[in-house]
Amino acid sequence: MAVAGTYRGVAGAPGNSTDVSWPDFLDFQKNCGLTEAFIVDRITGVTLAVGDRADRTTGSVVSANYFEALGVRPILGRGFEPGENIGRNAHPVTVISYQMWKERFHGDPAIIGRAQMLNGMRTRLSGGAGGLLRYVCRLAMQFWVPVSMQEKFSPGGYKLEDRGARWIEGFVRLKPGVTPEQAQAEISAVAQRLEHDYPATNRGARHQAVPLWKTPFNNAGTLFRRFRSQLAVVCFVLLIACANVGNLLLVKAFGRRMR
Repeated sequence: MAVAGTYRGVAGAPGNSTDVSWPDFLDFQKNCGLTEAFIVDRITGVTLAVGDRADRTTGSVVSANYFEALGVRPILGRGFEPGENIGRNAHPVTVISYQMWKERFHGDPAIIGRAQMLNGMRTRLSGGAGGLLRYVCRLAMQFWVPVSMQEKFSPGGYKLEDRGARWIEGFVRLKPGVTPEQAQAEISAVAQRLEHDYPATNRGARHQAVPLWKTPFNNAGTLFRRFRSQLAVVCFVLLIACANVGNLLLVKAFGRRMR
């Protein structure tokens, strides 16, 4: 699990994977009472066709509660509805970023409900999200689609009914006053039940509560180590500069005394 403010990510699977399967995610969501919301996210790159223009763009396959859990209201239209988690390719709807709305659609408020070609399929624009999402995602996402569209945007066949297919990153927001230790105990208990009930897919799976910046999400752990080493270099340079300034002052003071 992971933390950014009140957010923690669900991480853990056999080996070093930090992904979870959709069925496991639903079980955590159902059985963890210390959390306000679970969400999932899968980064993907697709081709978007707007008129005669077709470009590669980056987006996410997400759970239907994604925007609500992050406290973000689309500035146009709506986010996703709970039922849009369900059904194989049953809900071809898309939320686009503010940047895409301005650059690709020229800020046209009439785009909501309009069909566009996304990764070779027709999808309807349900909303346009605000700029805040640029900072909670590891990349500058340009669009979001519900998990029911997984097969069209994540290779490898249909995965929403496959407990062994770990393809999404999960994140959880804890209720006020809940500690990481309490959350860990509850998540571990659910994980043990899943291992007992589904040994073929869940044997050896571990789900650990860790700060968000220590997880692969946003590549924050790597950045922290990089910034820490850079900070050490900067401090060393500052020490050298301070020493040089101190030496100059001593030389200047000594020169005055010699006069």
